[in-house]
Amino acid sequence: MKFVLLLTFLSLFIALSSSKGYASYHLYTPNFPLTSCACSDGEYGLITRWNYEDISKLYPYVTAFSGAKWNSPNCGKCLQITGPQATVYLTVIDVCGDAPAGHDAHFDVSQEAFIELFGSIAAGFGDVEWSYASNNLCRGNLG
Repeated sequence: MKFVLLLTFLSLFIALSSSKGYASYHLYTPNFPLTSCACSDGEYGLITRWNYEDISKLYPYVTAFSGAKWNSPNCGKCLQITGPQATVYLTVIDVCGDAPAGHDAHFDVSQEAFIELFGSIAAGFGDVEWSYASNNLCRGNLG
């Protein structure tokens, strides 16, 4: 009985700690300017907070996020994204379109991160699980 309760608790914890997402990819490059992103300036902007001018210190572990917008508190957040092939930690740098029905969020990740998640870019999109993660898990993320 205790074992069944433990399994039920663990299943509930996993369900509450991650959400269903939809991932596509974007052709970011290391010298992609932050002035072209929603997370550029403003109080929460990465130019303002971290003095970054491009995404080179974060690359290739970057994503646009449907939960961001210009000067959003989600700018610079570290996200754990898990696909069928891998788990990656990505910093939010931009906004993207809404998630399709049945998904909590949409992520437009770098092509390299997409390949890690799915093994190739052939499909162009796919389902992922996601959650917020500690900033120190994301490359170049200064919190």
